[in-house]
Amino acid sequence: MSFIQVSIGKKEINAALGHLLEKMVDGAKMPKLAKKGFKATIKKIYKIKKTAKKSTANKILNKGPKPSKKLRRQIDAALAIVDKVAKLKKKNGQMIKLSEIQVVGHSLGGYLTQIVTVQKKVKRGIAFNPPGAGGYLKNAGKPKNLTIHSRKSDIVGRFGKHVGRMYLYKDVKFNWKNFKKNWLLENHGSGSLKKDLRKGMKPYKRIK
Repeated sequence: MSFIQVSIGKKEINAALGHLLEKMVDGAKMPKLAKKGFKATIKKIYKIKKTAKKSTANKILNKGPKPSKKLRRQIDAALAIVDKVAKLKKKNGQMIKLSEIQVVGHSLGGYLTQIVTVQKKVKRGIAFNPPGAGGYLKNAGKPKNLTIHSRKSDIVGRFGKHVGRMYLYKDVKFNWKNFKKNWLLENHGSGSLKKDLRKGMKPYKRIK
C-alpha cells in the first residue's frame, strides 16, 4: 500500500481509488446498510472527496505508477542483484546462467519482478498482487515466462498495465473479524493469498 501512496495524492488518482474501493465493498457479503456506512468510513480514512466515474477511474488506473527517483533506484538495485547472482558459481564450478534464475515478488517486489524478468530474460518470474509495470516496460507484451497472480479488487494489484499472463482470484471473504484487522490491506497481503492458495483456491479468470 505504501508504494502507491505517493501517487494517490493527486485528485484524479484519489478519485479512481474511491471507485475501486466502492466496487470492492459492493462485492462483499454484508448488509446494505453496513455497506453504506463502510463506504463512508473508508472515504474518510483515505480522504476521498469525490469518486470518479467508471470510465474515468479505469483510465487513471490503467496508467499505473510513474517511476520516481526512489523507485528507479530500486529498479537499478534489483537488476544489479540479478547480475551479481549470474556471476556466482554453482557447486560443480560452473557459472549460474540467467536462464536458470527464477524471480518471485509481492507488491513492489512483484513490480520489480516484471522488470527483471523482461530485461534480464531470466528463466521465470512470478508476481503476486503487484502494480503493473507496463508503463515502464514499453511494448513488453505478454512474455510466457512471467505470470501475475492478483486478487480481483486488490488496490495495488489493479494499478497499472501488467506484463505477462495474469490470473485473477476472488477477494478475501469479508467478515467483521478481518474488518478490524483492516480488510482492505488483508486483501492485498501475501499471507492471506498464500493461505487461500494452499487451501486449493483457483483463479476464476485469466487475462491473456
